[in-house]
Amino acid sequence: MLAGSAVLYFLLVAPRRARDPQRLLTCFPAGGHPALYIDVQTLREAGVLDQLAGAAGVEEPDYKAFVAATGFNYRQDLDAVAVYFTPEARLIVARGRFHRAKLASYARSGGGRCVGQLCTVEGSARDRQISWTPLDNDLLGIAVAPDPLAAALLGKASRASEPLPPAPVWLTLPGAALEDRDGLPAGFSALLSSLSGASRATFAVNGAGHGFEIRLVAPFDDRLRAEASVKRLREATESLKTLLARTGTAVESGSLAESLTQGAFMADGTRVQGKWMLGPKVFTESAR
Repeated sequence: MLAGSAVLYFLLVAPRRARDPQRLLTCFPAGGHPALYIDVQTLREAGVLDQLAGAAGVEEPDYKAFVAATGFNYRQDLDAVAVYFTPEARLIVARGRFHRAKLASYARSGGGRCVGQLCTVEGSARDRQISWTPLDNDLLGIAVAPDPLAAALLGKASRASEPLPPAPVWLTLPGAALEDRDGLPAGFSALLSSLSGASRATFAVNGAGHGFEIRLVAPFDDRLRAEASVKRLREATESLKTLLARTGTAVESGSLAESLTQGAFMADGTRVQGKWMLGPKVFTESAR
């Protein structure tokens, strides 16, 4: 499925589908923070969602209890989600089908409370307070933060729209996030260090040929900085190849390791562009 109709769906249908991610992104407060967008409906219709999420029978008991109490199951009720990563909170805007009365009852039954339409419950730790509030008929704002009312930061059309990549899955990182890489995996940290000095970096995933591709766009202030970044990216790719060869690591065709060693980069004026091709095996590996 992933190698055939799913890829074809991503390639031909998903880029044209008017999912309107701006509705979700404009609900976040102003400020430059990393943002992730996932068009869950496209993943579900392409047959990719179950591959990534795994079998329904292996879900945690807490999640199953949540589904039973609220009637909400992301596999069928969630259509899109955007996540805003601030230092204090994880802010989430979800588009789908939500039963507000059941969500409020779930909060109260778990020792939480509701003030108007804003509800809050304590998460797995005291500094992980989970709050949510409806933003529109099909939009729900959610926050995970020390502040039990953090979801109040979210609001319908609370900030201006911005250019977004035409892809069902993408991650955008502001320049500050490219400099502060504490806690990131070594490989991803090395990649971001090669983009140091960019005003932002956007990674977009879409279908291409017999697999998927990740496209990188990173604008710089001037051409020389963009060209220096491309040089660092190419050097990092060559270093990975050398490391794999030195350690005798077998690189399977279509695997993530092979994809990372075949990244292609160029400077288009002041913009750095990059591309990695991912085979279907990458997605089956991630689902294990």
